[in-house]
Amino acid sequence: MNNIQYLIYPVKVMNITQTYNNDLSHEKSSRGKPSSYPIDEAGQDSGRDYFYAPCDLIVKRVYGLGNNGANTIWLESLNPVKLANNTTSYVTIMVMHPNDDTLKSFKVGQTYQQKTQMFLEGTDGNTTGNHFHIEVANCRFSELKNNGWVENSEESWVLSNNSIKPEEAFFIDENFTTIKNTAGLNFKKLSAQSASYQEGTYQTLTEIYVRTGPGTNYPIKKYQDLTKDGQKNAQKTAPTDHAIYKAGTIFTASQIINNDDKSVWAQTPSGFVCLKQTDGQSLVKLI
Repeated sequence: MNNIQYLIYPVKVMNITQTYNNDLSHEKSSRGKPSSYPIDEAGQDSGRDYFYAPCDLIVKRVYGLGNNGANTIWLESLNPVKLANNTTSYVTIMVMHPNDDTLKSFKVGQTYQQKTQMFLEGTDGNTTGNHFHIEVANCRFSELKNNGWVENSEESWVLSNNSIKPEEAFFIDENFTTIKNTAGLNFKKLSAQSASYQEGTYQTLTEIYVRTGPGTNYPIKKYQDLTKDGQKNAQKTAPTDHAIYKAGTIFTASQIINNDDKSVWAQTPSGFVCLKQTDGQSLVKLI
């Protein structure tokens, strides 16, 4: 299976200059029907900073090159991603105002890996300074009406449905983004611990007990209580019949738990296993 990515904030320096509730034009977006929740992101200074792919994604539409209106690009995640509101889904991101010089090279169907440098902020569309106008929907582009956007009841052009607030969508990867100004929005930070261990497929590097919960205070499961697949890759200790995943066992982690003691655990179909011990030793590798 594909490892589920966290949707990360797409610039190196966060400097939000307008949100969906503190600017007249943006308030029309959030107040109207359908509603959307745009932010203006200006980067580290008045110059032109890059937009980076917040996840593995594909270009779905490019609009406005030349004199056809404000330059706009729609990007869709290649797979469902983990959102800051604790849900997992496909996302479509609409970005406005990159200039022709940087957007003209983009074509529908191009794909980009997470954290890839993509295009520069700009002023296309009669803006007053270099920035990105960013909106997010928790759905695929094909689920958006009217080819991605619509003029709402307040005469503001917005994503046509399924819009979510940016702070409910993006995590802040502190190893990637420096915060300069959040404009009062409360973003969830992605710890280095979370970034290193994510939902996906792992292989054990050593023998690991399978427990009933995410911690050494939880009982070790009995071999007979594992799933059939779990039993194929496990062994039991005598005389207790405790279940141990063998070294080299491949398993799916459906949930990651970061404990206060700095250990990291994962829920598997058969039970909970430790991914990283309190001393920092990793017991698995992501595959």
